[in-house]
Amino acid sequence: MRTAERNANSGFTVLFTIIFFFTYGQTASPFEDDELTEPTIAIMGVLGERVNLPCDIHPNTTDDEVSLVLWYKDDHTTPIYSADARKTNLRKAHHSPAGWLAHRAYLKTEVSPSVLQMTPLQEGDEGLYRCRVDFKKARTRNYQVQLGVILPPSEPIITDQNGEILPTKSVIGPYNEGDKLILVCQVEGGNPPPMVTWWRESYLLDDNHNVSNGISKNVLRIPSLTRNDLMATFTCMASNNNISFPVSASVIIDLNFRPLSVWIEGEQRPLSAGKAVTLECRSSGSRPPALIEWWKGGIRMNSTSHNDTSVLTFVPTAEDSGKHLSCRAENSFISNSRIEDGWKIEVYYIPILTLRLGSKLRHQHIQEGNDVFFECDIRANPLVNDIGWRFEGKEVNTNTSAGVIVSNQSLVLQKVDLRNRGRYTCTAANAQGIGESNAVVLKVRYAPICAKDRKTTYGAARNEAVRILCELEGDPNEVTFKWRFNRSKDLAFSSNVDTIGNRSWLTIVPQTEEDYGHVICWGKNSVGLQREPCIFNLIPASPPDPVHNCSVFNQTEETLTVTCQEGYNGGIEQSFHMELREAEERVMRENLSFKANVKTSALETSFAMNQKATGPLATTVVISASGLAPSTTYLVAVWASNARGQSPPTMLVAHTMTSPVSLTRRGLWHVTLSPLLLILISVAMGILLVAFIIIFVMKIRTKQVIKN
Repeated sequence: MRTAERNANSGFTVLFTIIFFFTYGQTASPFEDDELTEPTIAIMGVLGERVNLPCDIHPNTTDDEVSLVLWYKDDHTTPIYSADARKTNLRKAHHSPAGWLAHRAYLKTEVSPSVLQMTPLQEGDEGLYRCRVDFKKARTRNYQVQLGVILPPSEPIITDQNGEILPTKSVIGPYNEGDKLILVCQVEGGNPPPMVTWWRESYLLDDNHNVSNGISKNVLRIPSLTRNDLMATFTCMASNNNISFPVSASVIIDLNFRPLSVWIEGEQRPLSAGKAVTLECRSSGSRPPALIEWWKGGIRMNSTSHNDTSVLTFVPTAEDSGKHLSCRAENSFISNSRIEDGWKIEVYYIPILTLRLGSKLRHQHIQEGNDVFFECDIRANPLVNDIGWRFEGKEVNTNTSAGVIVSNQSLVLQKVDLRNRGRYTCTAANAQGIGESNAVVLKVRYAPICAKDRKTTYGAARNEAVRILCELEGDPNEVTFKWRFNRSKDLAFSSNVDTIGNRSWLTIVPQTEEDYGHVICWGKNSVGLQREPCIFNLIPASPPDPVHNCSVFNQTEETLTVTCQEGYNGGIEQSFHMELREAEERVMRENLSFKANVKTSALETSFAMNQKATGPLATTVVISASGLAPSTTYLVAVWASNARGQSPPTMLVAHTMTSPVSLTRRGLWHVTLSPLLLILISVAMGILLVAFIIIFVMKIRTKQVIKN
């Protein structure tokens, strides 16, 4: 750079020196004729710098020496500097500068030729200098030096095309790749006017400048910035001499680059629906790093980006198959810089099935005897290799005798009835798994039928009203009822029948034995007449049968539980009772009872006292007792009762535990009985046997009456 600076300034200095010499160097001087005067020398100095004015004081002979050296300026008759060696040698000469040169000038005699060194040079120092050398023997010698002072230019100022001053050595921008760059360099002052040039590193870019009103200007224009210009230093130099270094100002260019490439890592491959997939996209060439986005079918997706890499994790769905997945890279500072890479997604997924009724059946009511057609629409990738049908979760196969025809994606049910009511689905399998369709519930409208789990036997005493419930199931549910007694005698009196929806209650008051027997109920809806009527048995009410198969379990030190199978309820609502007495002292501890009009078939170990059982098929009664004495033997009696009386008790013997450990055990509790207990048990068993014989005889008589 210094070489470039000196080369740029050498031409100006030489030219200025020639002009200066011809202007001042030819001036005659009025010196004495006997003095030896040398030709005038032109010297240029830079303001503020050091300058040496030469003067040869070396004597011509060895036996001679200098006695006095005097320096004059212009037409002043008084020396501006003197070195007096008349009474001593030159080394010990007395140096005397003028006041305005004090501390700025010194005659250096140890160099050859000797020089009057002036520093720092001032603008007023310019002029014609004469050096007079007096020797002790030889003639006086005179030298003339024309000193010219060069005024250096001020520091260059760099501005952009908008006139904004750019600080020197600052990083400007960032500009965008391809932008046009305009930099203006202005330099004020300088004599002679400086040359203003633009350099990129050490290469000259532009030396065209102009001077106007004392300001030298050079405008640098770069049509298009390239990547090579990143962090390049552009320097403006101004110089008007080859003595001092040029003044300069520089800026560093910062650039934004558009992305050059973007790509999705790895090979394109099919994706599996429901399984998370991670894809990586990279971009290169952008500065700053490109903004990377993932798009799927025109929808932007969330991703994680770091520098020039973006990671996408998503769970593909069947709907994604065929969509375009792309990775886009863009420098947001540069318009139209977006580039992308992508491919068409192929998603493997479990078959997606849609089940519907045949088009002709979708808006019709289906009733018994109609033919039904199902259509299964399948969408799958890869293709399915197996198709199936299910009814209520069970596989359906072709059964022509039952009117079931399976044909790939269709199912035909011929002459449907109640057995065909329910949920239908179709299934299909491929390499990804098995898919199942939505469930289509086939509703078949049908004539009324008797409700399931209905009570069929009612007991009533003479002149006692009994209310018989007939509940029907049908579709539609709007039913008209008809009642008949013993299949011959119609019962259509509105005063005895109450009907709400699909339920009808018949109130009967039997007065004679002929009023007991079969009560028949049937109904009719818009589909048709009920085929099989509902039959109820009206029998004389009787006390309930005793409970049986009783056992004790879940004994603790304070509680125990008894389970029994209930007996016949006598045709009316029955309740259950349990009594506990200490075997040794005959003290009654508990007397528990509860009703069980509705019974449950399942054993409920947490059954609460006085709570009705649930479920019309109940056969098990569970009774729990608490607050008992530990390690105690109890006599337990369990019996049933209704409005007509009570059953004989069923007797058990049970122990409470002696430790807090619970014993959960089903089955009878076996204990060692004392003789007294054996006698009591024998008496109780005898009573039970007699009661059983009486009940057995009464049942035989009742059946004969009903049969008659």
